[in-house]
Amino acid sequence: EMKPFRFDADSIFGASTGRVKRVTTVESRLFKSSGGQYVINGTEYDFEIPQGFVVPDADNPPLLGDDAPLDIPMDASSGWDYDPTILIRQSDPLPLQLIALQVGYDVSST
Repeated sequence: EMKPFRFDADSIFGASTGRVKRVTTVESRLFKSSGGQYVINGTEYDFEIPQGFVVPDADNPPLLGDDAPLDIPMDASSGWDYDPTILIRQSDPLPLQLIALQVGYDVSST
């Protein structure tokens, strides 16, 4: 399981610390991975890996190709929360190599 740090940054409204936030998008870069899940504020989603990027192997679960990481957009939209959380995990005994995670979020102006 992996959990990134809090989402706090400066915006046009000032620092987002202590403000209500909502996760709107999540993109990840995976490498030699076979599925996995992400959980946003308690709601679980599976990674959607396009079949064209999977390397078939009759003896093993399909993996993302090992020639380059792949940007995989995740359909994510959480409710408003002071500290929205994202958890990335692999519940099966399969590889999951997360290289990068890019999170888009809105910050309440009030």
